[in-house]
Amino acid sequence: MLIPVHTRVSPADLEVASRLGESFGGLNTLFSGLAFVVIIGTLIYQRADILSSREHLQSALRYQAELANAARRELEENRLQMRASLFATAEQSFVPLERTIADTPSVLRFYRITDDDLRAAKITAEEFAYLIATFTAAGIHIKAAAIWDPSTVTDDPFVPSSYHYELLSSDDVRRAWPLISRAISNSAYKRKIEATIARITEDSARR
Repeated sequence: MLIPVHTRVSPADLEVASRLGESFGGLNTLFSGLAFVVIIGTLIYQRADILSSREHLQSALRYQAELANAARRELEENRLQMRASLFATAEQSFVPLERTIADTPSVLRFYRITDDDLRAAKITAEEFAYLIATFTAAGIHIKAAAIWDPSTVTDDPFVPSSYHYELLSSDDVRRAWPLISRAISNSAYKRKIEATIARITEDSARR
């Protein structure tokens, strides 16, 4: 383009110009290749960055899920603890109330228990009050524990040498149980006591 129009161009000059143009074509190809390599490298880097971001996001989500699960477990434990505490507080109020039976034996009629029933069971009102308070207090402990783990209370008999087993091994207690059971609501705890009495009776019969 710098060559004036009126200048005569020789064939040799055209050949030089042609070679010069071909050299620029090679550079063009080289730069195009470099640009393609840069684009590929950028795509690879972006892909790695996306994968890394996804891993960080998944890790953050797992951490948040663990925190949520821990908070839910703690909330459930607090709820069960509060429920057990409220249950024990409410039920324990019955223990001193039942002990007042010894002071006012006439209230036994509300349990459908008469003086003749006490005489037949060979038990006094004071002894009945002691036993009903004892069974109620033990039942509170077992029922409160069942709030945490319901599987701890079954209908199976108490194991030998346990508190209830030793208590029910007494002939006097087993003789008084029909009266005591009238004051205890039907539950797994009550069925467990009756199963224990049946087991002790069977063992005694074998001897």
